Parts: sequence; structure tokens; C-alpha cells
Amino acid sequence: MNKTVNGVTLQRAATIDSSLTLTNGIIYTDTINLVTLKAGSTCSGASILSYVDGPMQKIGNTSFIFPIGKNGSIRKFGISAPSLVTENVRLELKENAS
Repeated sequence: MNKTVNGVTLQRAATIDSSLTLTNGIIYTDTINLVTLKAGSTCSGASILSYVDGPMQKIGNTSFIFPIGKNGSIRKFGISAPSLVTENVRLELKENAS
């Protein structure tokens, strides 16, 4: 993701097989049009300039840090490695936590 003006609002679900690099711009998702990172995929570069605003999910059995935010703030939430490779974890930041 490298888009400075208005970011990107997903109009359909996006599945990442390998890696998601967040450089610049917000990815706006909803419960139907969300970002899913498959087992073995990674995410890097998240910052106040680039994160996911809305729900996203991670499939797999590796630890992961969710680059989620809301209204100009990012909050990174991490999970430890789930036991099953088919595990599906979905997160969304509901409010701007100060």
C-alpha cells in the first residue's frame, strides 16, 4: 500500500498470500470487504501513515501483529501463535483509544 490521497476503500475482499507492506495510505475495510492474510503471510511497515481502518483477519499458526487503527490513530495488537494452521483471528478497532 503506497497511496497518499484518500487511501483505498475496499470494494471487495482482499486475500494476501505472501506479504502486505504498508508504506503510505489507509486501507478502509468493512465486515464484507476485509483484508485476509493467509497462513505464512506477513505484514510490515505499519505506522500512523498506513494501517487498516476496519476489520482484518489472519489465518494460520504464527504470531502476528495486527496493524489496525481508527480515525487517524494506529493501535497494533499482537497475538501469540495459535495451535492450528487453520486458526482464523479477526480484529477491528472499534473506537479511537487514547
